[in-house]
Amino acid sequence: MGGHKNDNEASLSIASYVSFLAAKFLLEVLGAAGAVWGSSEILLLRDATTKPKSNTIMRRIALAIGGIFFIRFYHDAKHAWHHRRFYHLPIKLHHRRRHVLPFFQTFASKFILNVLGGAGAIWGCAEAMTLRKPHNSVEWRLAAMIVGVLFFIRWTCQLLTYCLCLSTTSCSNNPSSTLMTILRWNEALVVAIILEVFGAVGACWGFSEIVTLRHPETNAFWQGWSSAFGLIFLMRWIIHLISFIKSERKKETKTGSTRQVLVGETMDLVLEVTDSTEWEVDVMLETSKSMEEKDDLLEESYQSTHPSTTQQYQKKESLRKK
Repeated sequence: MGGHKNDNEASLSIASYVSFLAAKFLLEVLGAAGAVWGSSEILLLRDATTKPKSNTIMRRIALAIGGIFFIRFYHDAKHAWHHRRFYHLPIKLHHRRRHVLPFFQTFASKFILNVLGGAGAIWGCAEAMTLRKPHNSVEWRLAAMIVGVLFFIRWTCQLLTYCLCLSTTSCSNNPSSTLMTILRWNEALVVAIILEVFGAVGACWGFSEIVTLRHPETNAFWQGWSSAFGLIFLMRWIIHLISFIKSERKKETKTGSTRQVLVGETMDLVLEVTDSTEWEVDVMLETSKSMEEKDDLLEESYQSTHPSTTQQYQKKESLRKK
């Protein structure tokens, strides 16, 4: 019985690992290239009919961005396989502004995936679903640009919060406040469906055009594939949404049953992790004081659970200073 249990746990772990990487590859590698490709059309930086050279230039840029994100994807996948966890910003033994390279790669990637990706998801998904046509392209361009601006504001808030430049004392101390509840539901409903469901459709649709697999003769074929990916990610979003709703109900009836952890130190959003799924989140923008206190707690916790890794890091730091 014990052997079978271990086998089941191993297969479940591998299945979760593969499914997560598959979603990550579509949304981040293909999605990054598609985000650049789609946003360039939204901003009129390329046009196949009037500016044929611009199409070639933007295709090369989109492929280059996709290649960079593939290297990032490979690094994250390799790290996750060896360490049984995904790569995040390092545990801060020093002030958060000291980690320049992880900081840059994190927020640069978020700008491409979230800001450009949010606008590109609306633009590409509308065309794939045959909602966007020449006679209403102006309206869809405006809608995509509005979404891009809103995601840019969200990205800016995350950036300022991480740099300890944004003070939100009044709301961060009360997770059950109206503002924090709205932020949590916004992340679970609006942000997730745009970036994951619409983003999956747009990623498949846009990347197929980047690599010249999609043209007027094959549009119907790629519409089918894009719709299929969109359906899969819609089901995935519904499952996550149900888990989120259950989590919210638990908080109303039972307080103090969840624990707060900072996932990845990438967005400075405090996530409340339950036993059901790590996707159930509480979006909580941190104040400078609370962030520094949490950094100390995280550092103490990490040092106690990973003494060898902490010692190696401290040795490298001391050698670097010498």
